[in-house]
Amino acid sequence: MNKLVKRLLTGTLAFATILTALPVTAVHASGNQYWTESAERVGYIEHVMNDGSIKSTFNEGHMKVEGETAYCVDINTSFKNGYKTRSDASTRMSSDQIADVALSLEYVKQYTASHTNLNYKQGYLLEQCVVWQRLSEQLGWQCDNVRASYNEISQAVQNEVYAGAKAFVKANKGRYECGGYIYTGEGQDIGQFWAKLNVGNAKVKKTSSNPTVTDGNASYSFEGATFGVYSDKGCNSQLATLTADGNGDTKEVEVKAGTVYIKELSAPKGYKLDSTVHALNVEVGKTVTLTVADTPKVTETLIDLFKIDMETGKSTPQGTASLEGAEFTWSYYDGYYNADNLPAKATRTWTTKTVAEKDSDGTIHYVSRLADSYKVSGDSFYTQDGKNVLPLGTLTVTETKAPNGYLLDGAYMQSSESLGLPPNSLSTEESIKQGCKYFASLLSSCKAKGMNDINVVIQSYNYGGGYADYVAKNGKKHSFNLAENFAKNKSGGTKVTYTNPIAVSKNGGWRYNYGNMFYVELVNQYLNIKQFSNETVQAVMNEALKYQGWKYVYGGSNPNTSFDCSGLTQWCYGKAGISLPRTAQAQYDATQHIPLSQAQAGDLVFFHSTYNTSDYVTHVGIYVGNNQMYHAGNPIGYTDLTSAYWQQHIICAGRIKQ
Repeated sequence: MNKLVKRLLTGTLAFATILTALPVTAVHASGNQYWTESAERVGYIEHVMNDGSIKSTFNEGHMKVEGETAYCVDINTSFKNGYKTRSDASTRMSSDQIADVALSLEYVKQYTASHTNLNYKQGYLLEQCVVWQRLSEQLGWQCDNVRASYNEISQAVQNEVYAGAKAFVKANKGRYECGGYIYTGEGQDIGQFWAKLNVGNAKVKKTSSNPTVTDGNASYSFEGATFGVYSDKGCNSQLATLTADGNGDTKEVEVKAGTVYIKELSAPKGYKLDSTVHALNVEVGKTVTLTVADTPKVTETLIDLFKIDMETGKSTPQGTASLEGAEFTWSYYDGYYNADNLPAKATRTWTTKTVAEKDSDGTIHYVSRLADSYKVSGDSFYTQDGKNVLPLGTLTVTETKAPNGYLLDGAYMQSSESLGLPPNSLSTEESIKQGCKYFASLLSSCKAKGMNDINVVIQSYNYGGGYADYVAKNGKKHSFNLAENFAKNKSGGTKVTYTNPIAVSKNGGWRYNYGNMFYVELVNQYLNIKQFSNETVQAVMNEALKYQGWKYVYGGSNPNTSFDCSGLTQWCYGKAGISLPRTAQAQYDATQHIPLSQAQAGDLVFFHSTYNTSDYVTHVGIYVGNNQMYHAGNPIGYTDLTSAYWQQHIICAGRIKQ
């Protein structure tokens, strides 16, 4: 017995766990003494050694403890009925050994339950044999193939059961909670083992906290949201990653029963990231769903419309006329559009009127807003957290009713305060003159500081002259990173939602709350390309500009399909009489390579590693001067080559060999 205990302690089983009913009562027990007996003979065992010899053949008894089934755990010792001392199997066996035996037994129990042609004696013989086989493998008994006589159970059935038990252990290790008892005393030791299923399934259902904003709106989608499943509340030990589909549903993941913790790792399109760590209690054999409601991104800073007199440029009406009561129709569309592709019907519309409001200094302004106190008619407002908001999308505003004493024809909206005056304090002509004068002064100031980058002047027009001073100390060339850092410093890092498509494409839809860090990009998207002295380059750009704003299509090479990067360059140069190969790599191979500092308008610009491919060159665009490139991005248009992204991936410029 002592030798058995030592071998059980030092042996290592390779597999997992099982399920066996344990003794509930101890009718004959005295203290920790339990009555053990061989109740009846169940069939013959062949003690087959690993060399193929049969050491012995014996009629095995059905071992029981207090009337409950048990198993011999020492094939080399004879059994004697009597009282034995019970100890937890963990004091004699490793957890792997216990799991290996227990899971093997569990498999046999499941097998015999589904094969009703086997009687209870045959079932017990199979159970006892897998116990011996597992212990022999781990403890070196050299009888790994001990079996029931083929007269008791056919060879085919036994082979199937023994192979199935090994496979079951490998497949289910960790899925069951395993344990057992060892009973020791005079004669053979016996044991009881059990395995209890200890897993369930977890999944996530993602919903919107504000479905009136998100339902049916293509600017919002559940698809692609990812969630981490963790075993600890601190989210340090990750068990799995779940990804939501378009309906907000993830697949199931099997986890141990108990509490798991789930946290959103990445928010889907249009939603804020939920940083909450959710606890989920998973029960054995059940699937539990965590429902999480994410908050949609919205515009909380709404537009104020100020009504002024067109002739005087002031908020004071002339004569008996009134600026109060002008009506504006606001049309919201649930998607990103421009004037050319607006849907025929808006998602929601509102009509509001101008109301007289007095400033702290007594000045009266005539204002209209998306709020109940200004509303004349229309749909209900979108709300979130008790505030009127606008979902991501497109908004148009049109004056549809002039106030008393005014006409709609010729009305305009003014937005210029470069003199530091209050809003709408200049007439139309004065506003234009002041804008030109201010731009000229910025241009002159930049040249005096040694800066010839027109984009510095454009961004300074929005930020003020302080930006020119900032750029002069940081390389003397505008970049989006400089504009972003300037606004960050001035705003103290405060961000606001900004749903312009350029911003959405670049960072998801926000800007710092100082000026507009996208001002250069906003202006340049409406500027026509300059007239090039080279007629060929002009012809290339005349063709390229036809497709500005078109979407990027991988593999696209003509106007019928739209374009990818090399498809656009091949098509536009082809229209100018220059034949280029089809791919970016081939175009790179066909050009003379030069540094970007030597590039001229009409040269190509090449980039690497913009997506995963075997080619070195992965992207190409047309250089148009002043560190600007026209290319098939998404959408097709201009981009600033000084941005951190392009600087990271640029290879060189390429001059087409004539």
